Amino acid sequence: MIYRTTEQLADNFLITYNFLEFCHTILLFTFYELPLSFVQGLPGYKNFDTVQDVECKLTGLKCGSNMKFITVKHYYQYRFNSSKKLSPKKVCIQRCTYVIPQETKNTETQLTTTLSIKTTGFLTFAQGLSGFKNFDTVQDVECKLTGLECGSDMKFITARHYFQYRLNSSKKLSPKKVCIQRCTYVIPQETKNTETQLVITLSDKTTRFIVHSYRGHSYGDKWFDYSCELVGKKCGQTMIFTKIDPYLSYFDTLPSFFSPNFCIVQCKYEQFYEENDELYIGGFPIL
Repeated sequence: MIYRTTEQLADNFLITYNFLEFCHTILLFTFYELPLSFVQGLPGYKNFDTVQDVECKLTGLKCGSNMKFITVKHYYQYRFNSSKKLSPKKVCIQRCTYVIPQETKNTETQLTTTLSIKTTGFLTFAQGLSGFKNFDTVQDVECKLTGLECGSDMKFITARHYFQYRLNSSKKLSPKKVCIQRCTYVIPQETKNTETQLVITLSDKTTRFIVHSYRGHSYGDKWFDYSCELVGKKCGQTMIFTKIDPYLSYFDTLPSFFSPNFCIVQCKYEQFYEENDELYIGGFPIL
């Protein structure tokens, strides 16, 4: 029977552990570590593609048109250095992500509205700025995109957030706030007056008159209001946004998780009353 001291057992365990770590390191180097020039030259990167980056050299570098590598997370691998001692190597998981260009040119925005309740309740906004569309989402470390424009009449709105714990410069875990940003259509503050014709039939009496509306808004329009900020605001001359039941609109199939406090608003006249035996709608007499 062979008797071993505690120190001998510990030495044998350390030798075995170092050997296994060495084998693991060789495998990682063989399959995962690519030269920086080779990784940068790879074609066909798409949004949200990920790569493992030893020593985190790709952070902030371009991976496509209006796209950069952004670090999703990082960890440390222990490898043998030139002195044959184990030393930590930082490895980053890089994600190829769309970024907002500093100088952008506005492109024409085409609005397509689907009114069929059975098919969809979404408003689809097709535009060509940075490839973002309405309801596109991105992961934003440190939540720097909140409120920034992501297209014509569109802004990043925080859908939810969470915290990631990462090693700081002192090699201590510290929380990093990460926001899930959603590119969302917003009502422009500056509007242009237009004219439209409105036909109203009441008690077999029909009248036709000109009413003023604001850019994209007319009587009866329904809109998805992400944060209920439009309720009571003007949408045209003598017209305001009024909150209505979502299930009575073509937004009834829109998932409620897009915002905990969303509203469906409709552009309606401020007044509907009788005066001197005459019926008025928004200050206009119905003859």
